[in-house]
Amino acid sequence: MHMPWFGRFTHRRDRDCVTPAPRPRSNDEITLALSTLPLYRVLLTPGASDSAGALIHSRALTRLVGAERAARILAEVARAGAGLVATCPRELAEHYRDELARHALPCAIEPA
Repeated sequence: MHMPWFGRFTHRRDRDCVTPAPRPRSNDEITLALSTLPLYRVLLTPGASDSAGALIHSRALTRLVGAERAARILAEVARAGAGLVATCPRELAEHYRDELARHALPCAIEPA
């Protein structure tokens, strides 16, 4: 069959359609690729340190990040008005924000 605008039509066999395996990346290449991604800060906002819900919020935050880190974050919220939970690429920051919101912890993400 001849199709003038596409050239000759030939059937490809499965053996012709094999894609090569991706080459392994070195640690330096991975570090360079990650360093080019824009970073975002996940911030716990003041609503988390209200006296009425502080115990519930601290338990939920402790389950998410650990006891020592949760205490530091809540102290920073009380002192500065917002506590830094993580600095990471956008997708991961959105995941953290969604997890915190799922536990009723008010938070926000912003460019780092």
